[in-house]
Amino acid sequence: MMSGSHGFRGCPLKIACWAAQQEYVNTRVVLNHIVNNRLLSSMVNSSAVEDAMLSGMHGRSCSSYGPCPLQERHLPILMNNLAVLTNSPGFK
Repeated sequence: MMSGSHGFRGCPLKIACWAAQQEYVNTRVVLNHIVNNRLLSSMVNSSAVEDAMLSGMHGRSCSSYGPCPLQERHLPILMNNLAVLTNSPGFK
């Protein structure tokens, strides 16, 4: 399934940006979910994730982070799965 994973490289950044736009999300938790996940952290560095989160917090569009086939409606499911994979509390 992950063959050709270069088509997903923008996903961690897009997820970080979207999450930062949500009122109910602790951005530090999201950052930790992404940088502590082996797959996602292999795609991006923590500085890029923080930059994407800052962009989202400032209301900028997250559409520039790509390539990534995900849609914003996938965010709650993604965050819960990231929580499981990093052995930490999920999205409420």
